[in-house]
Amino acid sequence: MRQFILFIASATLITGFFSLKHNRSWLNGRILTYYRELPGQLKQMKEEDRMLTRFGSYYGISQQIAATLKNKSKNSGEALVLMPATAYFKKNGVEYRVPEPVVFYYFTGIRTVWPDSENAKQANWFVYVTNGQIRIARVDNQKSLLDTIAAFNKFETTL
Repeated sequence: MRQFILFIASATLITGFFSLKHNRSWLNGRILTYYRELPGQLKQMKEEDRMLTRFGSYYGISQQIAATLKNKSKNSGEALVLMPATAYFKKNGVEYRVPEPVVFYYFTGIRTVWPDSENAKQANWFVYVTNGQIRIARVDNQKSLLDTIAAFNKFETTL
């Protein structure tokens, strides 16, 4: 009898919790989404395919930037890439939401830094847009790096 009362009390509390509007939207938007996507992801067992399906251009463009860097650099593992803000990409006609440096590293294995970071002056590569195309270039001298940081800092860095 005691277990039945505890079960009813637990079920009532859980139902009440998810009856609140914010909690219900969290359940439907986050938790149940994973459940709905699981069968499709099981059909695509390649990690690359699942990452592209899940994160879209957020992941795909990050991979393209990393591939370009790996082609241009002999040792991309030592690269520190200065990454402009999402607003910079939008202004230049590229729909790319720039991931946090730790997320970019998770996606690609390449370290990045935002222009408003203390470590920005240590960057040895930087990403920019020209004619709607994302490019990556090596930092040639400290003065041009500081100018690039100043130009990138005109755009607000947000998540």
